[in-house]
Amino acid sequence: MTLRDYHIHSSFSFDSRAPMEETVKTAIKRGLSEIAFTDHYDPYANAPQAPDFDINEFFAEIGRLRTLYADKITIVAGIEAGQAQLYGEHIARFLPKYPFDFVIGSVHNVTGDIDLAFETYTLANVSSWLERYFLEAQQAAKTGLYDVFGHLNYICRYINKQDIPITIHDYEDLAILVLREVIAHGKGIEINVSTLRDKKPMTLPSIELIKKYRSMGGEILTIGSDAHTSANVGIGIEKGIELAKRAGFKYISTFKNRQPEFCKID
Repeated sequence: MTLRDYHIHSSFSFDSRAPMEETVKTAIKRGLSEIAFTDHYDPYANAPQAPDFDINEFFAEIGRLRTLYADKITIVAGIEAGQAQLYGEHIARFLPKYPFDFVIGSVHNVTGDIDLAFETYTLANVSSWLERYFLEAQQAAKTGLYDVFGHLNYICRYINKQDIPITIHDYEDLAILVLREVIAHGKGIEINVSTLRDKKPMTLPSIELIKKYRSMGGEILTIGSDAHTSANVGIGIEKGIELAKRAGFKYISTFKNRQPEFCKID
């Protein structure tokens, strides 16, 4: 089985301390053929114009590692660009300046720079939070400033962690609004397997939404661990491939120069 991890953070991200080279070495040991570094560009009101790391140093390190490990693994230069529904103009100016191979679009924060990972969810407010997240995700998807839309039902991870009972039926119609925009713009989604490492394992999105995406005509699909430590690189990728098969996919996408290529699932 060919393993590719298309969502990895390194020490260039504000929330990771993992050296790129350590991550590359771990990926090689685990038999991965390809990895994508997708460090965070998460604009917020007080700093909307640039990532909080040295982007030139980021590309220099990727170039060094590509040369050093050329015969062992493919290294993709990516970025995770957040909150396009709020800071789309800044993202649109930033992306063309650099030779990214791959861009994940995501929504971690909603209007007011509210980080959904740190909110308190209750039975009384969960419906309104779901609506708020997915409607803003729809607006982010509408910008087209991405290649795949990351962790589509991101908020569900944190609702789940707080033991608030929800099912796909609580948000499916809202999620479909996002999928429609993704497909209309010729973009894709990812199977984010980071949540398999939680106490209550799931994926983002769930198998139901992956199947829905396929039935709606979605074709572009990547799989990512969303690793923020070297130890988590590649963890769950095989499970993601199994889910892709169950949803009816025969190909996984890779990217070069922002263009998708379709690789048959082994």
